[in-house]
Amino acid sequence: MQIIIILLTALASLISVPIGDAGFRFTLGIIVFITATHIFKPKRPILMAILAGLAVCIVRIIFDSMSIDMNAALASNYLLEAFFYIGYGLIYHWAVTTNTSDYPLPLVGALVLSDAGGNALEYFLRHLANYEVYQNASLLSILIAAAIRSVIIVILIWVIQDVLKYPKKMEA
Repeated sequence: MQIIIILLTALASLISVPIGDAGFRFTLGIIVFITATHIFKPKRPILMAILAGLAVCIVRIIFDSMSIDMNAALASNYLLEAFFYIGYGLIYHWAVTTNTSDYPLPLVGALVLSDAGGNALEYFLRHLANYEVYQNASLLSILIAAAIRSVIIVILIWVIQDVLKYPKKMEA
């Protein structure tokens, strides 16, 4: 099941929605990954986030190599996108999976926190690498994208678990 989730995440990452003129966009890969991770609760979500990030990087490099001339700068740009998945997975694991507090974060809040954290890690690494992809992206557009993704994830989880009743619960 974990390999299927990683492959679906990588394929879904090829579908992206641009936000504004800054070159910032969000892909459907993270939506597929977090929805499946939340529903199926894999044993090693952080390892899955690392593998999904690398799979997204590889699939995007292969896909774009078919239409444009791939170079090291563009390939390293895709590698930095993998760190978004890693950062998201780490914060998701901390905020959702291992959170045992009496008043846990609502799922949307935890997902927005995870998304913003993943974006912050990617942004920081891009800044260190002197990439100017986010130079014109505002914090507001990043937070709006995080909120939109998080709401979509929560709606998908609700539809899959409560409406479709999947995965089916075994009755005794």
